[in-house]
Amino acid sequence: MTTEEEVDLFMDVGKEWKENTPFFKDSPQRLYGKEFDESKTKTRVVIFMYEKEDFKDEINIMRKAGRFSSLRKDLRIAIVTDHKTLKRFKARFGSLYFPEGAHSSIVLKRNDGKTFMYDLMEQTNEPMNMNYWINRKSLGDVTEMTSSAFRIFELCRKPILIAFVDYEHEKKGIRDASIKTIEILKAVAPSYFHGIIFAYADNKAYKHTRKNLGITHNKVPAISINANEQRVTPFPDNKPLSKKNLHAWVDKFFKGELADKRDQFGAIVDFDLKY
Repeated sequence: MTTEEEVDLFMDVGKEWKENTPFFKDSPQRLYGKEFDESKTKTRVVIFMYEKEDFKDEINIMRKAGRFSSLRKDLRIAIVTDHKTLKRFKARFGSLYFPEGAHSSIVLKRNDGKTFMYDLMEQTNEPMNMNYWINRKSLGDVTEMTSSAFRIFELCRKPILIAFVDYEHEKKGIRDASIKTIEILKAVAPSYFHGIIFAYADNKAYKHTRKNLGITHNKVPAISINANEQRVTPFPDNKPLSKKNLHAWVDKFFKGELADKRDQFGAIVDFDLKY
């Protein structure tokens, strides 16, 4: 966007915004009429980039965030790099839109009129998870879990199910249990998860990683759900692994009936895999 008037119109969440750039290969989905009026999760995000050359990585991350969140028909993202327009908004909104002494930031405005600002300079030393920030700030307290609210919740959590298996082990019992685990997860997990990882790790990698996923035993197979904010939920090692038990466990996770683990396990880290 290049003018103050364009940005003002864009930030009016009461009016539908029609995408007119080639950002999407196909036309993005839109809300129409009553569907738009009744939506409670309409969100607009503006990226103010004065020092464009200094924020190449951030712009790339925001483009990816836009495509990742394109499942949301009520979300629109715009970029402003025109210096004159940026200075005018800095003068109008001050610290509500911009950090002190800076002309670059990310501003989010949601349906209830609340505005949030992401300080790019302050966040430079931290991983920039804009998918999570945009979707989390889009949703205030809700009294009812509507389809739109659930979509935002799902994009925030991005749960991934991780299974440690060893189907090449010389002991028949372990190999058979691992093969059974893979078959069960292929049948159960796709209904719930954006991503599933089947990991055959060597001993060193497994021991180094298991506690970060909340797995406090030495058994293989072992399963854990890794959601955002370092929240992990391991499958109980004292329960037989069956399709029925796993389905019930995953269902309870999505209903919020399982206690997750975090802080004491440290950060979720990458690990080396054989396969």
